[in-house]
Amino acid sequence: MLTRIAPDLSAVAIPHQMLGLHLGTRMTVVTLPDRSLLVHSPIAPTPALRKELDALGEVRVIVAPNVYHHVYAGAFHDAYPKATLVGPRALHRKRPDLRLAPFLGEPGALPDGIVPVHVPSMLDETVLYVPHLRTIVSADLAENFVTVDHFPTRLYLKASGVLGKTGVPLPLHAAFLDRKGARRAIDEILSLDFDRLMFAHGAFLESGGREILRGAYAWLRG
Repeated sequence: MLTRIAPDLSAVAIPHQMLGLHLGTRMTVVTLPDRSLLVHSPIAPTPALRKELDALGEVRVIVAPNVYHHVYAGAFHDAYPKATLVGPRALHRKRPDLRLAPFLGEPGALPDGIVPVHVPSMLDETVLYVPHLRTIVSADLAENFVTVDHFPTRLYLKASGVLGKTGVPLPLHAAFLDRKGARRAIDEILSLDFDRLMFAHGAFLESGGREILRGAYAWLRG
């Protein structure tokens, strides 16, 4: 189930529907220097997945990166109660059942060496920069669908301007109410030394991530 992408980086993509759209989702796993694991945007902790994770290392941190990628966070934390579950403060208001501590952006929320960048929007996402992997780990920073078999989803992606290319769907443009703050965040991300770009929806980018992301946010950066 887990796919090794690079040393210390694995992921698993599964089918997932939202509002009838077949967008799928992806969980990313970073192996930290002490060989423990950071799990980003968790999926259902099935016995098969847990066996693979336990073979990699001890789950240390579970990241719910924004106010939408939380569906399996509680179940995952129940499966790994010794791990720290972190997410945005706004998620605590939406899901008071989740034992979030500390919140993303607070001291100690993430392991040393993992750099968070908060992108202000209604999604309230914090993306993670992993320097030694030259990788940005994100959930909804952008989407990257070459095509999809589900016709209604394909129509949605085409109407949203992202079918066949990496981009931010047009309906999500309205989520960026603080355009100035969002531009600063995207510029900060683009200033980082990364090549690989992980997404939750669609194919991740093994290389060329910085320039592709620059193009995906041209509408915001002007």
